[in-house]
Formats: sequence, structure tokens, C-alpha cells
Amino acid sequence: MTLRTAQKKPIVVLDEFQDIVRLNPDLDKHLRAIIQHHQNINYVFMGSIESMMRQIFEEKKSPFYHFGQLMPLDKIPYQEFTNFIIQGFQGKTTEVEPLAEIILQITQCHPYYTQQLAYTVWNKWDNNFPVKEQVNSTVDYLVRIHDNDYQRIWQNQNQTDKKILIQIAQGQEQLLSQNSIQQMGFKSTSTLYSGLTRLTQQGYVVKANSNYELDDPFFKNWILRKREE
Repeated sequence: MTLRTAQKKPIVVLDEFQDIVRLNPDLDKHLRAIIQHHQNINYVFMGSIESMMRQIFEEKKSPFYHFGQLMPLDKIPYQEFTNFIIQGFQGKTTEVEPLAEIILQITQCHPYYTQQLAYTVWNKWDNNFPVKEQVNSTVDYLVRIHDNDYQRIWQNQNQTDKKILIQIAQGQEQLLSQNSIQQMGFKSTSTLYSGLTRLTQQGYVVKANSNYELDDPFFKNWILRKREE
């Protein structure tokens, strides 16, 4: 008698897949040529920069054009994230709800940066200081340790893009208004659109509803501090 077991299809998950174009200009071609012959295997391609992921899977010249189904993910709902942070800080402080509110106000529910800030606050926790002061101190710490990275990003931007980043960091909601365009010294709307397209493709700026915001809240903080200096 022979025993038969149901075949299980393996699932291969590739995270931050948009980096494939940075690692090697031909790597996407080689990978596509290999996996197109695979059978009974499921692939999941994940990436944090939506614009680059769309280029990989929606541009006709890309080896992965229409290779799979795009599934954009929204941010984790505010209340669910609040409950998660509250649960994580139980026993650490009695002010868990204000703490969660302060953290999410800074990160705007971005999963990666929320986890980074909450994790660092937890590790640096000191009962001798108020909750808000501890969060702000942690933000200062995270901005300092990434200073060289942010400095490099800033130096690689042209003057047009720097002006746009400053306006977004300062909370300019009507970025496309004529008044905002004049404040930045642009002569036409096309200049602003070109800059926003570049910054979005690079992953530094994301569109939220009808407004634009910086993807990295600590980079935003860094820009504002440099402006004060």
C-alpha cells in the first residue's frame, strides 16, 4: 500500500521588492526568466514605495509587466493601532492612551515608523519623566541617529524639490494653490508637478487623499529643525 500526501504549494515572499532595480539593472530580467518556468509555487512581492512597485508591474517595458495582481494596502486603522500600542505598554505606564495618541499623531499610523518609535520609546522608558517628554526625547534621538542619512538625501535634491519638501514639512495643505506656488517662487504649476512626481517616485512624498505628506515623519522633523537653525 502506498501513502499519498496532498501536495502543498510553497509561498515565496519577497519584501521591499522595489529595491531589485537598485541592486542590479538586469536582475529583474534574470529573475523573471527563472520564475516564469516555476509551477505550483505562489509568489508575493511586497514593497513600501508604491510608485516604484507600480512601475515594476504596470510599465510595459518592465519584465514584470502584469505579472501579478496589485493589492495596495491602506494604513492600519487608528483605533486598531491605538489598541495595539496600549496592549504593548500595559504595565509600563498608567498613561497608555495618551501615549498611544502622541505616538500616532507623530507617525500618522505609518506601520514601520510607528513600530520604530514605539519600540524605541519602550526601550528608553524612564518613569521619572512625563509621557510626552519621553516621546519627544525619543524623536530627537531617532532624528540624530539618522542625521547623516537625511543630510545625504537633502544634498541630493535640487532647489525646486527642497522648496517642495519644506512646504510639505511645514504642513502646507493647499500645496497646488496659486498662493503656495508663488511662495515657493515657481513661475508655473508644471514646475511643482514635476517636483512632486520626482519626490513621489523616490518614495519621499506620498499623496494622502487630496494632500501630500512626507512618508518619513522623522525626516519631516529633521527638515523643520534645520529650518529653525
